[in-house]
Amino acid sequence: MALLTGAGRVGRLHYFLVNLACAVGLFAPFLVGTEVDPATGEAPAPPAAFVLVIILMFLAGMWVSTANAVRRLHDCGRTGW
Repeated sequence: MALLTGAGRVGRLHYFLVNLACAVGLFAPFLVGTEVDPATGEAPAPPAAFVLVIILMFLAGMWVSTANAVRRLHDCGRTGW
């Protein structure tokens, strides 16, 4: 639950690893979902459920990344809000 709140402290390594995990989590679905049809050379439209999952992952990743940044700013003596 510490990832979801701006309270607490976070070191440099933890800050880096959380941001790295958020970046991988946000960009990985785009790599998986980019299949090209060899016959036409075009990518088919993704299903609505896939788009919904992408949107939810984006929002969750942004929330975790923002909370992580706020904790790191607090450690540096600055306000995060």
